[in-house]
Amino acid sequence: MGRKNFLEPTGNSGSRCNRGSLGDLCKCHHCKKEEESLVERVVCSKNVYSTAEFLLPFALDTGTLPTGPPIGPVITAIAALGLRADVRPVEGQINTEVTVLKDAVMVFGTLPVDVTVTATTPVPGVLPLNFRVLLYFQEIVECPGACPTDQVVMSRSVIEKDVNQPLIGPGTTPVINLLIYKAVIRTQVTVTRVGMEGNRKHHHQHHHSQDSNQHCNPRQSDTINSPLRY
Repeated sequence: MGRKNFLEPTGNSGSRCNRGSLGDLCKCHHCKKEEESLVERVVCSKNVYSTAEFLLPFALDTGTLPTGPPIGPVITAIAALGLRADVRPVEGQINTEVTVLKDAVMVFGTLPVDVTVTATTPVPGVLPLNFRVLLYFQEIVECPGACPTDQVVMSRSVIEKDVNQPLIGPGTTPVINLLIYKAVIRTQVTVTRVGMEGNRKHHHQHHHSQDSNQHCNPRQSDTINSPLRY
């Protein structure tokens, strides 16, 4: 029995290979090539904490304000009426959008709250007063390697902590507290990217380096995703 030349093509490939070297032979399609596949890689994953506030982030010490009109009578009326504002969040209707930036992620959302204004002194036809307000919240966090073209997966935003404060604070002189409600909202964000990877370690490292955002165009998306629903 004669010996078979290991450089000789086998099977019904229908093509002939160069016989000069084994390297030439490996150019033929019957040689086993390294397989590549699409994989999804996590660029970053983190919890993003944002704050939503109603009404304004300060309080008025009425003892330092002018007593004359128009401020004095307004402060006196508020204190005399015993105004109270209750804020209740509607957590199930939080709307959140995520915008991927270069090396960062922006979370932008709205928290609906129902506000009820009452008074210890009756004001017929005016109080109680009920209305709904959408409170904006936003936060930008670092996400090294992120690019606007990446995909993002976002969890449902939840209220981590909140606080209600009285409209009229205690003291020898009334304190008008305009920061009535504040909420800390948590959103988990995961940024991913799809790329090609091979089955050898050095090949994986090569593609990992190519999969970075060194060629990322930060201006690929100039629009911030809005949480408003029209």
